[in-house]
Amino acid sequence: INAEYMGVHHVCFLVAVGLDPSVYHTHSACFPHLTQFSAVHTAWEVTSPVVFMQELLQRNPIPPPTYRLKGCGSSAELPGMELYVLTPAQLAKHGYMAPTTIAPPGFVQTLDHSAVTSAGKVLAVDCEMCVTKVGHELARVTVVDVDCVVIYDTFVKPFNHIEDYLTPFSGIDAQTLENVETRLEDVQRHLLTIVGASTVLVGHSLQNDLRALKLMHFRVIDTAIIFPLPPTTAAGWMHTYRSCMGPPPAAPCFWCVAAHMTPAKDSCGCV
Repeated sequence: INAEYMGVHHVCFLVAVGLDPSVYHTHSACFPHLTQFSAVHTAWEVTSPVVFMQELLQRNPIPPPTYRLKGCGSSAELPGMELYVLTPAQLAKHGYMAPTTIAPPGFVQTLDHSAVTSAGKVLAVDCEMCVTKVGHELARVTVVDVDCVVIYDTFVKPFNHIEDYLTPFSGIDAQTLENVETRLEDVQRHLLTIVGASTVLVGHSLQNDLRALKLMHFRVIDTAIIFPLPPTTAAGWMHTYRSCMGPPPAAPCFWCVAAHMTPAKDSCGCV
């Protein structure tokens, strides 16, 4: 970037299909809403906005964003992702276990050690649950990386008798779990080899997934907090689906859209 532009704090590109640059310059007074926000503006004619932006970014690569957070009398620059990791206060507010919580019976806590393959990285998690006499129990867990590659996906047989498979939401029925031998303890052992204390877990209302996994982990990005949407409405489901996965198939109601989703797609959408 040329030195004379180093003082520019913001650059905006507006793609106006069909608007010729010469027409814009000749009749710029007709576009006061486009020019009032900047002292300097210009226009180019491009054959493809996408190619134009790709070439521009190749010539002038943008460094990863950092944010300066101020509080408690100090400030620190954090990578952009860190801005969304829940603080201990946010964990408590949204029903997550705090780092000071004593692990309840059956719970395990993530640790960083040499055997952890994804310590310090980002993984997305999505779980499906069934209803038993003790409440919601884990029936499936899926973990994907930032490239949406599935690194762990397994069905889980609850120890207690299943009273409701929640099939419209989970896609699981009695036949699905008929020959499954994996138990919660097996899942926990495996997760502790791929998730370390410094790993960032991403999910939608992830406190429910961590509770089902009986996993204590405190580096969390919750898309339900970042992107609050009405999940119990057809519009909410459709908006979420389009944002994450593109146009959904024709569906008469949000139940069909939910059924078309998979844990891997849910996790990928969160990433």
